[in-house]
Amino acid sequence: MTFKISVIMPVYNAEDELNTAIDSIINQSFGFENIELIIVDDCSTDNSRNIITDYANEYENIIPVFLTDLMKQHHLT
Repeated sequence: MTFKISVIMPVYNAEDELNTAIDSIINQSFGFENIELIIVDDCSTDNSRNIITDYANEYENIIPVFLTDLMKQHHLT
């Protein structure tokens, strides 16, 4: 699939605001079918990962990226 816009959303412990942020992108007048949303979670310790996973399971153009502590220790982020 070809997208016209790619959006990268960094996330860290954002469960309180995450639904609003993602829904804001989904509801853009440009049309969500034209948008690729890459959500990068930086080892959140709250419910952010579950929220991201739920959206990714619902929308094929939401790509979750889950960083790990190991990646951070080796400066791979």
